[in-house]
Amino acid sequence: HHQPLARREVPRGGLAVPDWACKAGSSPGSRQIQLWHFILELLQKEEFRHVIAWQQGEYGEFVIKDPDEVARLWGRRKCKPQMNYDKLSRALRYYYNKRILHKTKGKRFTYKFNFSKVVVVGYPLWEVRTPPVPHLSPCTGPWGSRWLDSRSPGGHRRHLRTRREAAAVPTVRARGHRGSY
Repeated sequence: HHQPLARREVPRGGLAVPDWACKAGSSPGSRQIQLWHFILELLQKEEFRHVIAWQQGEYGEFVIKDPDEVARLWGRRKCKPQMNYDKLSRALRYYYNKRILHKTKGKRFTYKFNFSKVVVVGYPLWEVRTPPVPHLSPCTGPWGSRWLDSRSPGGHRRHLRTRREAAAVPTVRARGHRGSY
């Protein structure tokens, strides 16, 4: 059974994200992390607000305030000291076709996550929302009726998933992508 998810509340219209979403898929500081997940990590940490931050009033939109510093941090995480923003933005463009995120037109260094494409395997009730978005029930969004809720005999909530999905727990990945881009 799942333990209740602790949520880190971000003030002033920020997104509420469970604490576990701020850690790398395998272990904290792991190099086995995808760029989109690394960006989520930075966005949830107060000490990086001067570098990257959620855009006020726009669900899933963020602005890279210091592109060189974000690239340096990404290079440090991946042990690639030659990383620069040109290379990082090329990696971000890879996500456009996957529809994981897209560039916000007319706004420099501004991108927007498409959270309906980001599947957090093992945590089907992951809700990333800014107030006042209405509460999404497990069967209506953002992942549709793919996840079915039921009650176990002990009264604990459990989630039914396919055998393949259950085997993948607790990895974090974007739908249709298996690399560590």
